[in-house]
Amino acid sequence: MLELNPLAFQQLKTNVQSLKAENIELIHTDALAFLRQSGKPYDVVFIDPPFRQGLLQETTQLLEQNGWLAPQAMIYIECEKELPLTELPPHWHLHREKSAGQVCYRLFIREEQ
Repeated sequence: MLELNPLAFQQLKTNVQSLKAENIELIHTDALAFLRQSGKPYDVVFIDPPFRQGLLQETTQLLEQNGWLAPQAMIYIECEKELPLTELPPHWHLHREKSAGQVCYRLFIREEQ
């Protein structure tokens, strides 16, 4: 998990410890700066950028370009409901979608290329 906000990072750290979750990597950093590096492929990725700041497209591009996704990764995106997802990679297929209030939750499955 990547989190820049110090308070949110501390809360995530507390949650990880209380859950005794040993397979979660938590890093206090700017997500876009981190994703610009070469990555190791993950099977499951959660994307929850700050709303209305235009960060989703660059995030998805960096995940694809820098090797952060396993061939059949599952990608969960939480974003504002009105945001069109027209710029997602074409091999990401919508598996499920729900919304509540102003928030939309989507789960994509990445097809092998």
